[in-house]
Order: sequence, then structure tokens, then C-alpha cells
Amino acid sequence: EMVKLAHAQPYSSQAELALVFFAETGITAHPDTFA
Repeated sequence: EMVKLAHAQPYSSQAELALVFFAETGITAHPDTFA
């Protein structure tokens, strides 16, 4: 699901993606999760 989100809406950085993911899911998404 994270991959689909990344492909559907490209973000300027993985950190921004992490923030959006957290905002949309409420799951704590530390940037290291996307490393």
C-alpha cells in the first residue's frame, strides 16, 4: 500500500512521504522505515 501511494503521488522526499503516510494512517512512520 505504501508503494502504491508513492507511485500514485510522487513526493519530494521520503521524509515527506513518511509525514503523509503518518497523517493518512495514524501509524508512526519514522523516516528509517523508508530507507
